[in-house]
Amino acid sequence: MVVKNIRQSIDVETGNPNSPSRSFAPLLRAKKYIPRDAIYMEQEETRAVRTENWLYMRRFKASRTHPLEDEMYDLSNDPQEKRNVFGTGQYPDIERALADQVDDYFRKYADKKYDLWNAGTTKSNTDKAYLWKDAWGESWQPVY
Repeated sequence: MVVKNIRQSIDVETGNPNSPSRSFAPLLRAKKYIPRDAIYMEQEETRAVRTENWLYMRRFKASRTHPLEDEMYDLSNDPQEKRNVFGTGQYPDIERALADQVDDYFRKYADKKYDLWNAGTTKSNTDKAYLWKDAWGESWQPVY
């Protein structure tokens, strides 16, 4: 009953019926839980996907004066993420597929108001206002 009430309050609080969130309650109750085959994450200028075998970090590209490079790691052969294989020509199909996955995910789930990659604002402070102003103009302001 408590879990149900918590889940309901979180859904109402986020206001995002399109959320990809899932409950861990079945796992906590020692029932069948099917893990996802990919985890997505975002840190301002970086959007990433981690699968069983790959970590792909897509970097924001709309800044003219602060170029950022993508990264990709073959976790099967490099679990410590020491060798960036992005752009080496070894895995062009995997690079393209993972880039598409990241783009599709954030196109579907990003909240337009806070989508920095599309001129949105921040939910809190940013240490990269220079990057967003370069991309979206001097009038861009973070929420403080």
